[in-house]
Amino acid sequence: MALATKNLNHWIRSLSIIGVVLSVILIVFVQQYITKGNNLNTATIYIVLALQLINMMGLAYLILKRQRDTDAALATYTQNLTRRVIQLETAAEVARDVSILADGELMLNVDTMLVRITELVRQRFGFYHAGVFLIEGDYAILKAASGPTSEALLAQQHRLKVGGKGIVGFVTGSGEPRISLNVMADDVYFKNPDLPGTRSELAIPFRVGNKVIGALDVQSIEENAFDDADVLVLQALADLLAIAIQKLTLHQSVQDYANELEKRVIERTKELAAERAQLRVVLDSMSDGVVYTYQNQVRYVNRALCDMLGFELDLAETSDIFLRIQHLINYEMRDLQPKIHEHVEQYGIWRGETTLHRRDGAQFEAGITVTRVERDLEMIGTVTVIRDISQEKALQAQKARFVANASHELRTPITNLKTRLYLIKRQPGRYAEHLKIIEQVTNHMERLVEDLLDVSRFDRGTIRLEKSKTHVQELIEQVVMLQRPEADKKNITLTTDLQETPVYMMLDSARMNQVLTNLVINAINYTPHDGHILVRLYTQDDQLFIEVIDTGVGISQEHIDNLFLPFFRVSQDRNGTGLGLTICKNIVELHGGTIQIESEPGQGSKFTVCLMLDSNDHPSAETSSLQ
Repeated sequence: MALATKNLNHWIRSLSIIGVVLSVILIVFVQQYITKGNNLNTATIYIVLALQLINMMGLAYLILKRQRDTDAALATYTQNLTRRVIQLETAAEVARDVSILADGELMLNVDTMLVRITELVRQRFGFYHAGVFLIEGDYAILKAASGPTSEALLAQQHRLKVGGKGIVGFVTGSGEPRISLNVMADDVYFKNPDLPGTRSELAIPFRVGNKVIGALDVQSIEENAFDDADVLVLQALADLLAIAIQKLTLHQSVQDYANELEKRVIERTKELAAERAQLRVVLDSMSDGVVYTYQNQVRYVNRALCDMLGFELDLAETSDIFLRIQHLINYEMRDLQPKIHEHVEQYGIWRGETTLHRRDGAQFEAGITVTRVERDLEMIGTVTVIRDISQEKALQAQKARFVANASHELRTPITNLKTRLYLIKRQPGRYAEHLKIIEQVTNHMERLVEDLLDVSRFDRGTIRLEKSKTHVQELIEQVVMLQRPEADKKNITLTTDLQETPVYMMLDSARMNQVLTNLVINAINYTPHDGHILVRLYTQDDQLFIEVIDTGVGISQEHIDNLFLPFFRVSQDRNGTGLGLTICKNIVELHGGTIQIESEPGQGSKFTVCLMLDSNDHPSAETSSLQ
């Protein structure tokens, strides 16, 4: 139909031109004819009018044709202008979003922004498909798409190799835009089975400086759908998108890093809290007191120090305890503080001893170690370890006393031996007398050595009891019978009060005989003439009690605590090695029992040995009790 219309217009235009030419010729002919004085007939006039009508019709057609061409050109211009306006409005909207994003008022992630932009471009421009590719490694990967098959393309993570096959591959490789007005005739084009309707394609690179980070890809179902103006508009839009993508990527990276950092801080805080709790458990389980000071202020004390100084470690009142302990230590160590500070500043550590007072006023010997805590080579605090060395001091004193007493006990008989040996040479006639003294001294030394060996064996735990079923009443009677002659020498009454029901126990009878003999001999030694000694036996509440009660001189309270120490004697003018009660205590404890003393000066003493009875030790008859 268009061809027919075109041919008709051609014939009408040709006829119009012929009519105009004939009209001009006819007019000239008529004018010449009239000039010669001839008259025109009616037919000639009609012919002239017809030719004029044809001429006018041709002119009218030419005018109408020019009008139609003008209207068509105007419509095309208006359509192109409208398209440019839409493109510019779209670009302006994208620019507005980017500017808002730059101001930090719109917190989007990259994926959300790309979805919005691709949907906006496709709808506003009327494209068949729009997609955004971002470069990751060697590939441009589709990150956002809008179109009939966008979900499928995104699901399969559609990608094209940078610099490889495909319009997008070419653009991301070269960094230059590319238009394919007829994709079927373009060797670079990659035919995607998910986009069968594509007839033309335009790809614009995303550039940040000289770096290509991706591409904007648009496709149309029409051929020749793009021109240079589209390239300019879309390139401007792509540049804005590249800035936004870069900013959002950086923002997201910073946010991810911040989140990761926050996560690590939380995890590290938990680890530090756990380590601090473990450290607190370790420090609180120590027997030594620990004080941590930061810039001369107490920041931590452990439980041992609170117990040592007589404070209750209450977490709710920690700050108050810190202040009170700080005041107490500063007051107690006020004379040492300058020396400690100077030494720690110079050498990093100070060790010493001093006397400290507990909260109740009781004092104790303390070993103190102060260690420097520093940061950037500057001293910021100290860690002080306080150890109660009172017992160590007592043990050292006891050890020194033990060595001194042992040396004294050995020196005296050795001196006697040397003296008697000297006298034997000078007084051979008194050989028997001197030999008797040497024998007595030797026996004393033998007992001393045996006692020392026994003490050593008890300390090392090498003593082994040889237990057997022992009749306790008979054991006591034997001891009393053997020691009664010694009591008679001082006119001391030595009696027994033993329950009638026999008691049998698994005992080392020889060692228990040693205990009872020592207690009775001590009672005889410390009881004046005409005194009285009673040995009593009774059972009560699954326990067996043996008491040795005398009316002797008694013992003051200050000596009772040291009575069982090696070589300790209440009176130095008494015979003995000073090890008897120490050995007695070890033997009784080795039997699982205890030995105690009750005494007052001038009121005599009572030693009580307590042993536990088991089911085989109980007498068959009802046990008696102290009346």
